[in-house]
Amino acid sequence: MLNIEIKLPVQIRQNINKKNIKELRHKGKIPAILYSKQTKTIPISIDNNQMNHILKKPHHTNALINLMLKDNNNKCIDNALTMIKDIQIHCITRTLQHIDFIKIDKTKKVIVSIKLVLKGKCNIVTSGGDLKQINNKILIKTYPHLIPEHISIDITHLQLGTTYSNDITLPKNIELYSKHKLPIIIIKQPKQTKSSATKE
Repeated sequence: MLNIEIKLPVQIRQNINKKNIKELRHKGKIPAILYSKQTKTIPISIDNNQMNHILKKPHHTNALINLMLKDNNNKCIDNALTMIKDIQIHCITRTLQHIDFIKIDKTKKVIVSIKLVLKGKCNIVTSGGDLKQINNKILIKTYPHLIPEHISIDITHLQLGTTYSNDITLPKNIELYSKHKLPIIIIKQPKQTKSSATKE
């Protein structure tokens, strides 16, 4: 499934002092910053309900968010394809406090963290073996629109020992981004039963 763009209208902020930020939150807005390598940072504000709706999506961590930049007259003057760089949440109320967006180029690859999902039933585990997932995420490099929701690992025929990040079969146009082998799964042999141990 392609990583579909989500359109999000945002207001460019003229005032960025503490008083203005407090007023924004009182009006149901979230202060945010748009970062870009090519241009200066832009302070913006976002509707709290709209942002929370995006964050409830299972793929929100790597979502492509097309920010529709509006001026004080509510006129759209520009747009920017972005991804979420950082989210600040209140430690007590758990409400959104601030969001950082980073502008991206859809023609250039990005580095993101992707969840690993195990599928199937491991034959060794069925026979009494022990399987432990050491890491449930890996870093990958791919084009923004090709970022998957997750990467599946079929564990049915995995053998004893350790499965590393470079052992995983990745989808087309997605490459592993890691300098070192990352242990993902460890499978240990079936434990001996008391009866079998006594016979030995």
